Amino acid sequence: MGNTKRPHGYRLLLILLMAAMTATAFSQPAADSTRYRNSIKTSFLSWHTGSVKLVYERAVAERRSLELTMAVIGPMSDSYNNNPKGIHVQAAYKFIAPGACPQPLNGFYVKPALAFSHFTYRNPKSPVRDESNVMAVMVIGGYQLARNRLALDLYWGIGGAFGTECDTFYEHGFLLWDFFGTRNSNVALTSGIKIGFCF
Repeated sequence: MGNTKRPHGYRLLLILLMAAMTATAFSQPAADSTRYRNSIKTSFLSWHTGSVKLVYERAVAERRSLELTMAVIGPMSDSYNNNPKGIHVQAAYKFIAPGACPQPLNGFYVKPALAFSHFTYRNPKSPVRDESNVMAVMVIGGYQLARNRLALDLYWGIGGAFGTECDTFYEHGFLLWDFFGTRNSNVALTSGIKIGFCF
């Protein structure tokens, strides 16, 4: 049987997420529910690919927001079974298109993003754990539904990357081009769904 011990980082992320959910229930009166300027989200899909992500977003101007993502790589099951351990961080500045909804975080958007992943992993071709350090600069577009307390974010993006890639080309937050029989470690792609709470 393999070692099932998990790092404590993911527990901290889950505790912070639960605390944020509780805080949202008391943060603002219902009459102001269309003007929530903050959200905390997570990507449940990432839990099935080896990481736990927590995303904080804050409206900083009219139809503008800042978004910070922090992730612990390793606590959840990894589809590649290479036992990754590390971190992923991402910062983005979001431009939100005007719309009928007065909620500041609601609508179609585009955002430039800077992402970095660092982790070690088990490579069957190597007697020691390999290391991946990759930075990506991406342009991401999507739509965020923000209604009252709910935030639902669907997105897709592409950009450039550099660094030392993982042999699977999956960098836990973005992946590198590995399609149609071609590989390019300088092309980064991302997509997903995030869900959370506004406050």
